[in-house]
Amino acid sequence: MRENGEFLSLRILQHVGRVIHYEKGIEYKDYDFHSLRYKHTRFLLANGADLKYVQMRLGHKSIKATLEIYYKLTDEIRENNKKFIEML
Repeated sequence: MRENGEFLSLRILQHVGRVIHYEKGIEYKDYDFHSLRYKHTRFLLANGADLKYVQMRLGHKSIKATLEIYYKLTDEIRENNKKFIEML
């Protein structure tokens, strides 16, 4: 994200990933753009980020796409949602 709040384009982030590979000598199989994106998304969801916010951040046109691609129930999400059951 830029300082003014605008999101960076996908191409810029892919370029940065390539620079990291060449300058740091990190093998592409050990780090790629999509694994970073997936981990970032999982972190957001596991820490209670609103699903609509995550959808917008990823640039998906629909929330359905976000759910189908990224929303896998993780241990962190299960733990965070236990509080709702305990409130009953």
